[in-house]
Amino acid sequence: MFSIASAGDATRRNAAGSAWRVFRWDKRLFYFFMEDPIMQTRTLLAALVAGTLAAGASADVINPASINYVGTAPVLTGLNLDNATNLINGNGLSAALASDESNIASVTHAAVSFSAPGNAWATTDPNGSAGDFFAPAPGTVIFEIDLGGTHTVDSFSAWGYHFGSFGGNNISNITLDFSTDGGSSIDSSQTIGVPFGATPEASVTVALAPTLANYITLTVNDNHFGSAETTGAGGSGGGDRVGLAEIVFTNNVPEPGSLALLGLGGLMIARRRRG
Repeated sequence: MFSIASAGDATRRNAAGSAWRVFRWDKRLFYFFMEDPIMQTRTLLAALVAGTLAAGASADVINPASINYVGTAPVLTGLNLDNATNLINGNGLSAALASDESNIASVTHAAVSFSAPGNAWATTDPNGSAGDFFAPAPGTVIFEIDLGGTHTVDSFSAWGYHFGSFGGNNISNITLDFSTDGGSSIDSSQTIGVPFGATPEASVTVALAPTLANYITLTVNDNHFGSAETTGAGGSGGGDRVGLAEIVFTNNVPEPGSLALLGLGGLMIARRRRG
């Protein structure tokens, strides 16, 4: 499709003295391209895709309209740990989350507080203080989350339930059921592992397959009972209950430049076809 420049072709050198060959397109291929509208359209589309990728997309923090606990496992009452809204209202965070999610990794969460209004959520320990909450599980741990609008959800972040060290009460595995009709039906599901953050106070973010949803059902499948982080140095054991401090989802949003580029490309292609 192209030929390497011969000795007679132009050779350019940069300031360091290195050189590169100048490539020449075969004239017949060039004329074919210029006269073939299909080739022109394909090339234009390729350029638009490349430009859109270059323009990129941003991930915005989703602010849910509400969260409700609908599980059957008993919730810990009397210590301000029974209000699921504390999982999405920012109580305990070191700073407000930036709308473009740029500070999720740097914002930390304080230790669990029993004082009103509370800053976390937890179940009871029906299998005893030394037992594993899920052996056997005393019921389900499920939250229903109204996203307040339809979003392309592409990540899940969580801050742990802690008292200054890694604790086994934190969630380690969850299932997310995605719905676009307010929870009446499930369109798709994803089950993900949720490791600890770098420190007990830090968040952890897990990437999701981008999924359209306006409603999410979150089911906790397991906690960190017996994990290395909780039984080793810096750990505090636990796992007799399920605890959470804060959760957040992000929304994959095309940059304005990407949308404008695609719109312009569509107009150009339409004009070519009419011509």
